[in-house]
Amino acid sequence: MTKKLKPKTERRKYTKKSKPSFVAPIIILIVIIVLIITVVTFTLSLLFHNPEKTIKDQLSALSKEYYENHLYESLTTIRESTSPASFDKTMEKYQKYGFGTVHLRQMLSYDRQTNPSRAELIAKYCDENKTYAKFYPEPPFNRDTFRVEFNYSCNF
Repeated sequence: MTKKLKPKTERRKYTKKSKPSFVAPIIILIVIIVLIITVVTFTLSLLFHNPEKTIKDQLSALSKEYYENHLYESLTTIRESTSPASFDKTMEKYQKYGFGTVHLRQMLSYDRQTNPSRAELIAKYCDENKTYAKFYPEPPFNRDTFRVEFNYSCNF
């Protein structure tokens, strides 16, 4: 009689199962959140970007610097050479009618020396020959007392 041999079975060693790692899902979640925040921020910046407001703000800043640092400086020579009463009388005439128009190209020529990036931004949107400002001095006719009116010829 032949003996049937039983196949040898390997004994499996049972070990404790390792706990699942939460590091990978957390990293994936952080990446997804960062991507969502980036997309939302970019979309909102496109929706609320207003080049007209930006250019008008830049033109206001440019005109302020131009008047205070360039135009007013030329007025100080008149102020020093005349009596205060005579100067005020002359300035009252300009208060009503304003100084001659100052074209954007003149202000940009001044600004390219001090702030070339702003000048480049404004020139990108506005016609340098058709956009102009008119300055009106205001009492007491100091460096920072004036008003300005713009005629815009810009592509916003």
